Amino acid sequence: MGLTADQVGVALRYYAESRDEIDTWIRTVDEEAERAEVAWRLERDLLGR
Repeated sequence: MGLTADQVGVALRYYAESRDEIDTWIRTVDEEAERAEVAWRLERDLLGR
């Protein structure tokens, strides 16, 4: 992925310290993406594409 061992270590420590906040953010983003895809599919179907 192009990350150094130091960068991975920093990321892991940050996640360990902020796990609940990060997991909540990930769930929120996933939910928003799913809603956006559903809306896109509905619009696409309405347009007959």
